[in-house]
Amino acid sequence: MKKVILLTGPGGAGKSTIAELLVNNYGYT
Repeated sequence: MKKVILLTGPGGAGKSTIAELLVNNYGYT
């Protein structure tokens, strides 16, 4: 999940959105 945090940086909604996109596209949680 470190990559997700690095890509999104600080933020709530943005982090959730990016995380969901990554899970959908790459299939990891």
